[in-house]
Amino acid sequence: MARFLATNGISYITEGILMSANETLMLVMEELKYHALLFSRLAEASERGVDIKLVYARHSLSTDELLGLLSLPNVELFHQQQVKACCCFNEKHMLLSSMNMADLADKAARHMGMLIDREQDPGLYKEVLQETCAMLYTAQKASELATCL
Repeated sequence: MARFLATNGISYITEGILMSANETLMLVMEELKYHALLFSRLAEASERGVDIKLVYARHSLSTDELLGLLSLPNVELFHQQQVKACCCFNEKHMLLSSMNMADLADKAARHMGMLIDREQDPGLYKEVLQETCAMLYTAQKASELATCL
């Protein structure tokens, strides 16, 4: 059954999803911006061979930060202008949240989220996965955009 989370729980669960990914990791966010902990966890997952996809509507990364992300093995970035959602999932757990995934340490704002366990809520997990795949299908791969830098 899905579980409600508030701000602190969202930060904790997001980091847990990043750290426990063994096969796949997907982050969907309206704004991709630099956050040292997020980038560190993505690099660790990449080193473990996890297939990582990030979908975002806009970014505020410097050229070096963007190229650094693109240089990580197993990491793909996708630009999808219409994204207005925040979602993070691996092969076992999925988090839907009002918190942008790059705002893990922002305790000033009040956020709400839902944690979905794939085994306990396979139908709900699948619905969100299908919508995320639809976003990905219409997105432009960021490595194609990076050639313009």
